[in-house]
Amino acid sequence: MISLNKTLQKGVNALTLNTEIHSLPEGVYNVQLVSKDTIKNGRFIKR
Repeated sequence: MISLNKTLQKGVNALTLNTEIHSLPEGVYNVQLVSKDTIKNGRFIKR
């Protein structure tokens, strides 16, 4: 499991994860974004 702790500003933010996922093998990955009052789940495919 890879865990990142980033402080974001209120509103829309974009994170680039090239460095963090570069070493992962190809496959389908689940992503979970957690804030103080919300949890969002998603997926991405690395090819």
